[in-house]
Amino acid sequence: MTSFPEEQLDSAKGYFPGFPGMTLQSGKWTIICKLGWGERSSVWLVHDTFQQIKFRAIKIYTVSDSKEVTALNELRTFRLSDIKDVDVVQLQESFKEGSHLCLVFMPHGVTVEILRKSNAAGGYVAVHIAKQIAASTLTALSSLEDINLVHGASDHIVVGDLEKEDIMAAQIDTGVEQLTKNGCSYPLVRSQPIDPKGSGTTWNEPPVDFAGKSRLLVNLGHGKSQLSHRQTSNILTGSAAQPTQNLKALQAMKMSKSVPFPPEVLLGRSIALSSDVWQLGWMTFLLLTGTPLLNQDTYAKSPIESLNQILEPPFLENCLLCNATLLKEDLEPTVTLLRSLLTADPLLRPTVEDLLDNRWMQQGDICICGACTADSVITEH
Repeated sequence: MTSFPEEQLDSAKGYFPGFPGMTLQSGKWTIICKLGWGERSSVWLVHDTFQQIKFRAIKIYTVSDSKEVTALNELRTFRLSDIKDVDVVQLQESFKEGSHLCLVFMPHGVTVEILRKSNAAGGYVAVHIAKQIAASTLTALSSLEDINLVHGASDHIVVGDLEKEDIMAAQIDTGVEQLTKNGCSYPLVRSQPIDPKGSGTTWNEPPVDFAGKSRLLVNLGHGKSQLSHRQTSNILTGSAAQPTQNLKALQAMKMSKSVPFPPEVLLGRSIALSSDVWQLGWMTFLLLTGTPLLNQDTYAKSPIESLNQILEPPFLENCLLCNATLLKEDLEPTVTLLRSLLTADPLLRPTVEDLLDNRWMQQGDICICGACTADSVITEH
């Protein structure tokens, strides 16, 4: 049976059926290629139709998601004046293309997920790369905390800035196949992420090389103001009532299949910066092992019980041993950090301030000069 290689263009969600050469926003932008797609949107590289060396990336939500709280909340969050001081992608403008909400950004490089999967042997990244990604994420979360925002999906990160020279040098396939299904014709366009500066970003590149590339949070659709300490403190007893205005956002988050959420969110009782800390732990585990911490369906059915079970020794220790770049002396501090981040009770998790003083995290704060790597345990393989 013929099927779509990527997003399901005939689904009820209504993915955008774009293709190279198609124009958007009344002819202002011309599509070059598709950069990627997810459960709510697809992302397209475009150039200004009248200034062909002016490039942008446009995130185009599905028809159904263009009307939902996640997309509208992302637009609202990106429009906040204080967001310009945070290490997140910056919104340039927005518009509607038919029934699709479109967000325009400067183009960036590959996602951390693509970087991780570039290791065909295990799907993990080198320990020093995981530390650098975690440290960058922590810095962004600290900045969000300063403006009283929770990110809500801390594993969404892009690496590197795409310059016009990168795009012009890229070998982009502009061919389009057509798939006819149930009497309708759909354009089949495969994703072509572009690596910045032709540098071949890889899962185990030298730490100083990786330090020279920007690492920015994306997807602020779940970004929201933090709840009060009282609302956060009762997550396991169920005594904290969720404010009415947050119910719709929480429901959208719980239905997401792309990112796991901490127990308090799955139980619908509260969300705070501690939720981002938990997700930082999940992301770090995935980067270090190449496998998710838990089966998401099993976790969703009994989040606290299943989480407590796998945090018991020696599960984490055994999983981390698959990473060939992990030194013996790094195992214990790595496991200790992961257990603290992933604990089911948000009150027992370290705060962002605590993590900024954590040695494991500090070892990921490497600058391009290389001088500050002297105190880090880094071995090339």
